[in-house]
Amino acid sequence: MISSFLIRDRDRIAATHVCRHWRDTFLSTPALWGVITTSRSPDKTLAYLERSGDMALNVSITANERESTGWDTSFRTLGQHSHRFGALRLHELYYSTGEDVFAIMDNPFPRLTELELEIPDEGAVGKIEGPHPFPP
Repeated sequence: MISSFLIRDRDRIAATHVCRHWRDTFLSTPALWGVITTSRSPDKTLAYLERSGDMALNVSITANERESTGWDTSFRTLGQHSHRFGALRLHELYYSTGEDVFAIMDNPFPRLTELELEIPDEGAVGKIEGPHPFPP
């Protein structure tokens, strides 16, 4: 039951430092690690992907964080796991980053049940060429 109260990353990670039993328990509970964002470092992204096992992922890609260290690596790594996405949230899609973000749409999304797009203003991604079909 404790894990249901650990909403923030730092809380889940702190719980793995309480004792060996808690560490083993929390690290072997895939449901705790299925929420992934591009704001994480590439190492942290890989750790979450590994710890989440084969669970459907809840992925949040925020293009305005593109300048943060490791964004591109985290983004490319997540794109390789698109077949596991259960939810995908795309935020702050400006034209300069929209093409990169929409490139992920070429991947399969067989488990996707939720898609959220946040476009900051009209035409922010309007210049992206070509259709971007999305599988049902």
